[in-house]
This record gives sequence, C-alpha cells and structure tokens, in this order.
Amino acid sequence: YLIPPRASERFQTPGTSATVASGSVIVVPNGNAASPSGLAILSFRAAGITVAQAGVPIQSAGNAFRMVAQVDGSIQTGLTVVNNSSSTATITLELNRMDGSSTSLTGTLTIAPNGQVSTFLNQIPGFASLQLPFQGVLRVSSPASISLIGLRSRYNERNDFLFTTTPAVSE
Repeated sequence: YLIPPRASERFQTPGTSATVASGSVIVVPNGNAASPSGLAILSFRAAGITVAQAGVPIQSAGNAFRMVAQVDGSIQTGLTVVNNSSSTATITLELNRMDGSSTSLTGTLTIAPNGQVSTFLNQIPGFASLQLPFQGVLRVSSPASISLIGLRSRYNERNDFLFTTTPAVSE
C-alpha cells in the first residue's frame, strides 16, 4: 500500500454475502515508515437496514491483555483473539469478579497459526459454571503473540442485536 502523508485510504467489502466472513488484516509499513493508524467498521444489517455499527481500532500485538466483561440478562461480552504467530497458540482466559469475591474461572482456547477465534464468554470451555449476573475482568494470555478486541452486545426491546467494541489493555 502507499498512503501519502496526511491522507487516508479506504478499503470496503461489498457486504452482500449471505454468510458471515471473518478475518484480520496485518499492516506492515515499508522500510522505516511509520505505521498508519487504522479503524475497521463492523456493521449489522437486518432486512436491508443498518441496525448497529461499531469501530475497531488497530490493536497492537502482545502476550497478555485485560478487559471488562459482563454477562447479565440480555448483555453479553464477546471477544476475538487473533494468533499472530506461525504456530498453534494456546490461549488462557481467566475471569475474576469485580465485587472482590475469590471466584475465579479459567478457560482455554486453541487457535491455528495466523488464525482467529470469535466467541462469547458463555461459549468458552471452562466458563460453563459462570454464575450470573457477572461483572468482572477477563485476562487473556498466551506465550504466542496475540491481539484481542472485546465486544459488548445486547438484544433491545425490539429484539435487535446491538453491539459496540470494548478495548483490551495490554499488560
């Protein structure tokens, strides 16, 4: 890619597929050039009407991240973890309540080389015994290089699926 100084470039998918497509983008600047900032826009359409949109900022790679997590009625926390390495990554997920109780749950995910997993908390092996409602902190770690982005979703009174992204903080 070539983006002149103080300029931008827009890449857009057609958005016409009947199936959900997922993936990731790795931006590698040429030589000593600075990495550009970036943002992906997620859109959810129902019957041709945009119901929800959220921005996903560029997320730096790391080995451990923390993010706020909540499961309460129609509110659900989801996440996407990207394995940035060329070998299979084992991801450890730890949930801790914000109320100071000693309740802690641990789960694991396995992600293929250069692959990704998108899931909601209640779908993660090891989190089946999560007592609801839950508000706390999710720690995601791996010996391999990973990136993480959170998703907070809910169904509103009209049963529309609404969502926004939640940032993950690198340790």
